[in-house]
Amino acid sequence: MSFRSWAMKWINRLSLRMRLTLLMSALLICACSLFTAVSILSAHKIYSNPPQVPAIKALPPLSDKPNGDVHTQLDLNIDAKNNAFTLSSFVWFGIIIVLGAAATYLLAGKALRPVTDLSQTIEEIDENNLFVQN
Repeated sequence: MSFRSWAMKWINRLSLRMRLTLLMSALLICACSLFTAVSILSAHKIYSNPPQVPAIKALPPLSDKPNGDVHTQLDLNIDAKNNAFTLSSFVWFGIIIVLGAAATYLLAGKALRPVTDLSQTIEEIDENNLFVQN
């Protein structure tokens, strides 16, 4: 049995509601992945190369460490902020995917309610009961 035939059998066993949810979740994952990648790359590009400010000798050092290099401290601060931004981007990525999948499942259920009702009505009809009245 090939992978494709196995996958098709597995997908055909799922309800229409679940298939729609999986399809929309896959689209949401693609869109969120692209948006997250673009935003992270843009943030790193913008904030990793800040404009260089000439050091002024009259200002006190930025840290209590002796021989603290101002540019090294700024680079460490920028790296920490970039890392925090990247982490928060991935956290929001996960939250949006989960909430989007849940919303899709609920909306698909509401949209497919008439189909579900019709299926249940058809299942109630047998050879002894050809006319069903609601």
